[in-house]
Amino acid sequence: TLRFRVNTFDSCGFLTHNGQDPQIDRNNLNISIDSFNSNQCSFNLRAWDGPAGSGAMPIEFQITITAIENENPIINPGQPTSIPRDTSDGAIVITYADRYSDPDGDDLTVSVASYVCDGIPTGFTTTDQALILDVPNPNSLTDGICTALIDVTDNALSLRDTLTIRFTNTGPPPSNNPPTISTIPDISIAEGETVDIQISAIDPEEDAFTFTVANLPDNLSFDGTDRITGTIAHNIASQSDTPVTITSTITVTDATGSASREVDFIISNTNRPPVDANFQNNNYDLRVGSSIQINFIDHVTDPDDDTLRFRVNNFNSCGFLTHDAQDLTVDRNSLNISIDSFNSNQCSFNLRAWDSPAASGATIEFPITITAIANES
Repeated sequence: TLRFRVNTFDSCGFLTHNGQDPQIDRNNLNISIDSFNSNQCSFNLRAWDGPAGSGAMPIEFQITITAIENENPIINPGQPTSIPRDTSDGAIVITYADRYSDPDGDDLTVSVASYVCDGIPTGFTTTDQALILDVPNPNSLTDGICTALIDVTDNALSLRDTLTIRFTNTGPPPSNNPPTISTIPDISIAEGETVDIQISAIDPEEDAFTFTVANLPDNLSFDGTDRITGTIAHNIASQSDTPVTITSTITVTDATGSASREVDFIISNTNRPPVDANFQNNNYDLRVGSSIQINFIDHVTDPDDDTLRFRVNNFNSCGFLTHDAQDLTVDRNSLNISIDSFNSNQCSFNLRAWDSPAASGATIEFPITITAIANES
């Protein structure tokens, strides 16, 4: 009769098990993993052929667990995203096994999240094996389009399938209809953030169509095909207390007509901190008996052109210098510094700059160094 024990399982941090204490004798261990982190882990299994501590020499060997990533369900190759149908064909049956599969072989659950039908009185029904689009009295229907959003999940990962069914009446051909641009919600975004929008449209007659885009925010561009990309410029809302709205117009055109849709870019300010514009010349030599006027605006600029406020910190450590400020703890734009006697000292104080009222907004702080130089006879 064999006895078993698990050793060194503590190093397998990404795994869980059903044993309160895996290091006591047990005959099995149920192991699970909740998240994927590309890890591999080994633990030791020890076996005796008698009571613990006796019997034949035990054997101990490694068991290795490798975490394998769960892959998303997929739409099978060759499955269309758009299905043309003659209304005389009646109901449409979409068989799950034909359209979807799971790379890991997991069981799939299929459900219809929403559907919209234009010109076709229909309804979706589902079975364990198929999704059915019911078309009553098909021969009497006019042309129409149905768009279904279908969710496919393996209970961990999911796929959203957008399926379009275009019905064509068997009677005289209808007049040409312009394409329809897919809905694009208004976009709330901050200066400096990136934009990557893909435009799509549906043409009832499956005619070829093209897009044009007008009045994009600065730094955004249209690639001439179906994509708007770029980074929102920093000068759009920088001087505004509220977001700035820019309305862009997207137009789609086929051989006989066009349609447009407006999209609002709601752009909020991104406040960038001031920058040390004179970082290579923040050191001053001051001869004994002389003075120097330091204008702080010469040292700092604001990339958003905001008004700057300045304050001097840590000047008390510069005991051999004097200045013209009664109170260094208040805002000021300059400082006049003088030296009356030479003691071979070098001193640094900090210049702090805000681009909004003190104690708020973006801030930069850096040292300015004064070196005392002896006045020679």
